[in-house]
Amino acid sequence: MTPALLANMLEGSWEFAKHMLGKAGEFYPFAETADTTGKRALQGAYDGQEHPGGKEIYALLQAALLSDVAQGKIAALALTANVDIPPQYKPEFPDGIRVHLEALGYSRFVYLPYRVSRRSVVHRLLRRAHPVAYGEPVSVEIPPLFFRQPTAGGGPTIG
Repeated sequence: MTPALLANMLEGSWEFAKHMLGKAGEFYPFAETADTTGKRALQGAYDGQEHPGGKEIYALLQAALLSDVAQGKIAALALTANVDIPPQYKPEFPDGIRVHLEALGYSRFVYLPYRVSRRSVVHRLLRRAHPVAYGEPVSVEIPPLFFRQPTAGGGPTIG
């Protein structure tokens, strides 16, 4: 996977999460994937609940992505969640959009800190977006979860 594709997946994930934050003040986890040709697709998950928990949706997406990687369906992924950023990273705001960006040989959490302000009565009546302030991104290298380095026997070790 090219660095440009991964960068585009990160930007696309941020843009969708920002859209949802402005619209609803929050968002459920979602993923974007790319196959070996670079064709990208968004993925969501549904657990049958009207108001599912974010952790449950994240776990469903994670399991589906592990399966897709094992079957060779995807070559890169961006798994996005609404999280509390660990304080050791010294974010400008404690809430963040976290994108787990991964391909063979590359695995990072990239956090985008944010703060959603309350909408005024006028904003609510006019159905205007939630005011959201964003901080500087924080990138953290992590061990791969989905794509592991090739073993001595050949292909990548999955999951």
